[in-house]
Amino acid sequence: QRTGSTTYYVEICAGGDGQPVPVFSLYPVPGALDVLLAPEFLEVGRAIELGFPSPSRTTIIASTHRLYSIHEKITTGRGIHPVEQLHAGARAFSRKLYAFDALALAREHSTEANSVLLGALAASGVLPVRAEAFRAAIERKGVQVEANLRGFEAGFAAAQRIDSAPDATDPELARRVLEFP
Repeated sequence: QRTGSTTYYVEICAGGDGQPVPVFSLYPVPGALDVLLAPEFLEVGRAIELGFPSPSRTTIIASTHRLYSIHEKITTGRGIHPVEQLHAGARAFSRKLYAFDALALAREHSTEANSVLLGALAASGVLPVRAEAFRAAIERKGVQVEANLRGFEAGFAAAQRIDSAPDATDPELARRVLEFP
């Protein structure tokens, strides 16, 4: 995608019979996200800037690899947003943080980062969906099943190894991490 970021929002709510029913919308509510899944680390910064994650509510699952934005590439000198600030922001604006290089893990397992992140999402337990249901969905879809299952399992294992307790939820830290040096 060359024109910006694409956001998908899924809301799970109780249906008439008490069973969760997914409701799809293009409009997430700032501060009300239960989970933020970011396939590239700067997406976490963009979501923070828009007010989407909340330190009291949001689990952030993100790949830490970087694909530099146009603004970072065209700046004279070093215009790359400091990764340390992205990490600090992710910690400050999350209840739980699962951050690891999903792209490197995907390459290691000859798969795609999306399947790795899906495995991390399943391991986080933030959604009321069992890991077996994710695996079954991959199998039912029938597209690159073996590769997607490898990625899923790699992401699941990576998320289980991560200490996801945030280091800080200090509002002053949250304000500072959004500032460029």
